[in-house]
Amino acid sequence: MLELDHLIVFRCGSSDIDVDGLVLDEGTRHVGQGTRNRRILFPDSYIELLWVESPVEARASGLRFEERCMGDACPFGVVLGGRLCEPHDFVEYTVPAGPTLLVSDDPRMPFLAVHEADDLDSLRPARRMAPECINSTSAIEHATLACGTARPGFVVTGVSFVLGGPELTVTLTGFGEPLRFRSLA
Repeated sequence: MLELDHLIVFRCGSSDIDVDGLVLDEGTRHVGQGTRNRRILFPDSYIELLWVESPVEARASGLRFEERCMGDACPFGVVLGGRLCEPHDFVEYTVPAGPTLLVSDDPRMPFLAVHEADDLDSLRPARRMAPECINSTSAIEHATLACGTARPGFVVTGVSFVLGGPELTVTLTGFGEPLRFRSLA
């Protein structure tokens, strides 16, 4: 069974990152991938705000993150943990200094990656990230990713892929209005 590990919001840059009422961590630079991030951490998952810091490294990674950050491709993604029953159109990608993921990277759809693991508990933010950065009174209840093309037949509890203008809507437990992230284009 697959579970949500984290959602990705691809951005043009790092300026103006503020989500009222939620704590963001300082993030990290992805050496060899050309990207940088900040995260809204919850005990079991997180939202990653990601932008390209080194276009040369980003292009060399082959992941098309630069296209996604500039709004030339669907600017959202989802990373899952667990085991895929059938790999479909997934290919292996090894994160520099990190794990090997199965990735489906059709630019018309949300970026999709699976971290195949049996021990999902060890991947949770509450187990591996600074406690002062974790928004412990909230959790991702449901996420809806809308793009011009939906992911046919791909079902994950708590995540919906729908047709529509690029938008990510995240409903959090213990939080008023859903968070809405829209396309940059």
